[in-house]
Amino acid sequence: MQLMNVTCCKKKSLEQSNFLAESQSGVCLRLGNTAQLNGSDGIEIQEDDLIEDLQADNLGGLFDFELTDIPRLGDSVTVVIPQTLPVPMNAVYRKFVRGSWQDFVSNANNSVMSTAGNPGYCPPPGATEWQPGLTEGHWCVQLTIEDGGPNDDDGIANGNIVDPGGVAVMLNGNALPPCGCRCYYSAS
Repeated sequence: MQLMNVTCCKKKSLEQSNFLAESQSGVCLRLGNTAQLNGSDGIEIQEDDLIEDLQADNLGGLFDFELTDIPRLGDSVTVVIPQTLPVPMNAVYRKFVRGSWQDFVSNANNSVMSTAGNPGYCPPPGATEWQPGLTEGHWCVQLTIEDGGPNDDDGIANGNIVDPGGVAVMLNGNALPPCGCRCYYSAS
């Protein structure tokens, strides 16, 4: 895979030289519809911009982007997203697809990878540092998404991939126990 001529897009609207999302050479990376409608100049969006994910808690940011000008309809495209926080333990990548949340579908044409990187700085798409899955403590996520596949929000092999999503941990129903203690203060 060629690693030169990478397309970059700001992840955070206030960051100019770091936190740049990158796509593979020849593919245009641009703001997704939600990011555009909310006036963002970066791909990171707020949690309340989409319906709440009742099965997982987003950690590290929600990102809304489109990959366009894909050379062949149905091809898979790689994109790198620096994370706001390091990947947590037991992380999953959640996708907002056709109006509901789902886990990222990994198969022969779709994958999630991570690497340590540094806050705001990641290796380019396809570099040798990328490791399969989401590893706790890593700052960088690489997605390979199939045009028209299960992770493409428009579901059509049309040369465009629509991708709202982010790193999350699944909710397991656990909660902190209620505190039944009473505190007494002495006026001494």
